[in-house]
Amino acid sequence: NLSDAVLLLSRDGRVISCNPAGELLFGKPESQILGQRLESLFGDNPAVGDLLQRTLDSGQTQALNDETLMLQRRRHIVRMVTSPLLDTQD
Repeated sequence: NLSDAVLLLSRDGRVISCNPAGELLFGKPESQILGQRLESLFGDNPAVGDLLQRTLDSGQTQALNDETLMLQRRRHIVRMVTSPLLDTQD
C-alpha cells in the first residue's frame, strides 16, 4: 500500500523489482519494467543516473529533493532517494 514508487535494482542498474506505485509512475506493468536499465525508464533525466552512481560509489544513501522529471510526457516533481542493499558479500 506504499504510495511511493520503489524500484529495486541490480548493481548494473537493471530493475529486478517494482511496486504498484512504480507501475503507475511509468504507466507500465511490472512485467514490462523488469530487466530494463534505469536510464531507459527515466530517459532524458540525467539526475537519476547521477544519483545512482553516487550511491554506488559511496555505498551511502543519497537523495535529491524537488527534482523535475519528464515521464509519459508529463512533468513530475519528485524526491528521489537511493540506498544500497547489501548482503553478507556486500
